Amino acid sequence: MAIITEDELLERVKKSNLITNNFLDEQLTEKIKEVKSFMFYCGVPQDVLDSDIVIGTIAIGVNDLLSPLGTGGTQKFSPYFMQRVIQLR
Repeated sequence: MAIITEDELLERVKKSNLITNNFLDEQLTEKIKEVKSFMFYCGVPQDVLDSDIVIGTIAIGVNDLLSPLGTGGTQKFSPYFMQRVIQLR
């Protein structure tokens, strides 16, 4: 596991979600923080959250939060994201 900086994580999440510009950086940074906080309180250790092993899972979580499901803009994490969080604990 390699340690990853916040800037590196943002760039990797953008790449994973096919985002090529910078105008969503602030929103994406907030979503990344939300996803990491959720994962931490689900029991994912901090050293794992700070490593490159979680990039894909965080990218999926961010995508889930950017893609409202159902009526009224309800946002949910996908079953795959939840499965990965459990595996990373």
